[in-house]
Amino acid sequence: MTGDWHEAKKRLRASELSNSWRVFRVGCIKDETALIRSLELEPTDGRGLIRHLAGQHIPIRIQPAGSEAPLVRTYTPSVSPSENNYRISVKREGSFRGAFIS
Repeated sequence: MTGDWHEAKKRLRASELSNSWRVFRVGCIKDETALIRSLELEPTDGRGLIRHLAGQHIPIRIQPAGSEAPLVRTYTPSVSPSENNYRISVKREGSFRGAFIS
């Protein structure tokens, strides 16, 4: 789970921002079922990812089009902590629906 030295250095840099909002982009979208879509999130700052723990939540803040205030939700990663990415699985309903799923 430690990866190579380059990955370890990126994780240390990412841990410096652990109490800050970071910008991520959706790198890959996969339809899991007719109601669930998984999104792989990639950091745009090149600082790498902090390994999450099983059952841990990732807070996500997004500004939907036409909304004055950002929405904040928490999601449990739907990927093993040993993987080198963040993936969340989102239902195709609710207030984040329009922001994530078209």
